[in-house]
Amino acid sequence: FIEIGTSGFNTLLEISKDEHVGLSIEPVKAYLNALPNRKNVHKLNYAVGSENTFLEFFQILFYGICIIWDNQ
Repeated sequence: FIEIGTSGFNTLLEISKDEHVGLSIEPVKAYLNALPNRKNVHKLNYAVGSENTFLEFFQILFYGICIIWDNQ
């Protein structure tokens, strides 16, 4: 399986078994780290878009907006 944007809940990774093969892609590292580790599943800390470039990524927190990654 390939799952883009896991959001850290109700994911394929959470219901997968060790024999399943997959990719879980999530730009928010805290969400990705909260997911279980499986032998045949790779967890990737990336965002997916239509261009091959680096962009600012914003995360809305309960107390405001925070830039969590900026390549510039």
